[in-house]
Amino acid sequence: MTYDGAGAPVAAGSLGEDDRTDPAVRSLVDAAIAADAGTDCPAPAEAAGTRHPGPLRSDVRAFVLVVDDEADVRDSMAGILRASGFAVAAVADGRDAARVLEELVVDVMVLDVRMPRLGGLELLEMLEEPPVAVIVSADPVDPPVRERLGTKVRAYLRKPYDPRDLVAAVEGSTPA
Repeated sequence: MTYDGAGAPVAAGSLGEDDRTDPAVRSLVDAAIAADAGTDCPAPAEAAGTRHPGPLRSDVRAFVLVVDDEADVRDSMAGILRASGFAVAAVADGRDAARVLEELVVDVMVLDVRMPRLGGLELLEMLEEPPVAVIVSADPVDPPVRERLGTKVRAYLRKPYDPRDLVAAVEGSTPA
């Protein structure tokens, strides 16, 4: 992503130029950048490869990326978090999440474990410096896996989850 002298995003960007990128992911990034226009969020530094800070305004608590392959679960989590004051983007799997993370700075990821193409645990392991994660899964995460992930994951929730627990887990994972 490139920026003009005033810090505004310029149309060219790695997601927009990659023909393999899912149009929904490209649209998500474009919408997040557009949502940030005119806010009090500081402009990113001008540098090749700089990620956009995401749609953070003074009235938004944090930017959360929800990653789940089940559309109704994904939409439900996104709706709960939006209603709780978070800016939210939602994608269907780890590959799409990785593409979003190339373009946007995310405060917290809410991840399902098993997804097509790239699961949540695999995504966390492949990212050098991932955002803090909350794992939401129908299956328990084995203790050795939890130990390997260490501080990358702040909370583990089992499906079905109580919406209050989801909000509390994300709140507890947001940067101070």
